[in-house]
Amino acid sequence: EKQCVQYSAQGQVSYDFKNAELYLLDLFAGKPLIQLEVRMFQYSNAEAGSTYALRQKVKQEPLTKEMMTAILKELATTSRARACLELLETCVSFLQATGGAFVQVLDVGEKPLGEYVKNVLLLGSAEFGSKIISEQVLLKHIDSLWKLLRDFCVTDPFAAVSPKYREKLDAASHDALSKAA
Repeated sequence: EKQCVQYSAQGQVSYDFKNAELYLLDLFAGKPLIQLEVRMFQYSNAEAGSTYALRQKVKQEPLTKEMMTAILKELATTSRARACLELLETCVSFLQATGGAFVQVLDVGEKPLGEYVKNVLLLGSAEFGSKIISEQVLLKHIDSLWKLLRDFCVTDPFAAVSPKYREKLDAASHDALSKAA
């Protein structure tokens, strides 16, 4: 430290960064290098809808109409689709975090999604609830699958409301309701 810091007659401090660098190199010379892995990823629903970073890392392509129809038929219910969507969001988070800021593009688009979950994420017991998703959907289809599942899971909160209660209010009723509120 004393070799890197000097004080002037007026009491000002000046740093010799070149000397500091040489000191650190000497200090750590001969020490084994370590490979640091900082595990960071976005948890499910932490920032829902954010597949922008994924599209930057893995080139995305849309699913075929036939595959979309078959997936929705196989999942059948919104609860199964939601469970699938949660697992998919975990995959998206890991793909987005892979390589950190240093890796801009990943060449993994042709890898099947089910294989990625089992062999890379080591989530052997995780199931998408669809054989088509596990075996035929590739990593390059994740964005399309995410949008399909999101749209399938979003339900109209007024779907079960009787049509007679969904009729537009006349002006007088609207004014009376506004005044009461």
